Amino acid sequence: MDDLVQVSIIVPVFNAMETLRRCVERIVKQSEKRIQIILVDDYSSDDSLQVCYELAKKDDRIEVYGQSSNKGPSAARNIGLSHANGKYIYFCDADDQMDLDCIKFLEDVMEQNSADLAVCGYYIDGTKVLERNKTPDVLTADQAAYMVAGAGNYQAKGYLWNKMFKKNIILRGVTFDETLFVCEDALFCQQYIRLCGRIAYDATAKYNYISQPNSAMRGKVSKRNLSVLQGYDKIICCCQAYNDCNLTNILDANKMVHYSTLLVRIIKNYDKEQARLGQCVCEFVERDLHKMLKNKHFTLKRKLICLFSVTYLRLLKIITKK
Repeated sequence: MDDLVQVSIIVPVFNAMETLRRCVERIVKQSEKRIQIILVDDYSSDDSLQVCYELAKKDDRIEVYGQSSNKGPSAARNIGLSHANGKYIYFCDADDQMDLDCIKFLEDVMEQNSADLAVCGYYIDGTKVLERNKTPDVLTADQAAYMVAGAGNYQAKGYLWNKMFKKNIILRGVTFDETLFVCEDALFCQQYIRLCGRIAYDATAKYNYISQPNSAMRGKVSKRNLSVLQGYDKIICCCQAYNDCNLTNILDANKMVHYSTLLVRIIKNYDKEQARLGQCVCEFVERDLHKMLKNKHFTLKRKLICLFSVTYLRLLKIITKK
């Protein structure tokens, strides 16, 4: 089988028994048949692993690996990479759906443009995400860094599932940071792009991202959610190689959006644990306060949300101590 594999498709799986069959059905029906499908169960508490084994019995291109504890999507994807035999690497989420020609389309974009990374457009819950303006067909690494940051005209952002990677470039030292549980995808993309010469982009939508009410960025804040803050520090550090102050400011603004989002979620779901995590976020905001107030890419509304939220949480801490 190894000699026949053109693309390795890696699917991290966690408590996805309700959506996994639908997801994998779209993968096995891809017009590109020379694929290796790697399902990595991240110690699910439901029957996801059993579903993986059932699917593998129906198609010998499917391989199943399971983790002995819940380590997060980064660790699951790294396991997938260690077993990948394809020339190209593609990542799919277990609750989403691909167009049936998604893999072949990205292959063609890659090869027709002699590119190191291929990027396509996407849908969110069936609605196509449109570019603000015409985007170049072929980008340089510094242009692609803006694309991953979601800046300017670019909507491709730092998602994994609208991109196809080359295995030989990943083997040059690009891995998923297993300390991160949020924005690990954007960090991976930025690290990968630094090793690229040409990045090919076609805005044709080939992937449908399906939002989930219990996703990592909804409801109560967990300790793992806070890893987004360290994650953005790492992304900014990675992109300093471009020596581009405007890009750094955009990435700083992205990080600050996460500050405001986390603070609002904490206040909405306030309890003792949220209070403790809220103080951690407050420390990050206070550390970056000067940069936040000066950053033109961070809206006044977001700045006010951060300032009022930090003040509110600090006051609550004082009041509850009395």
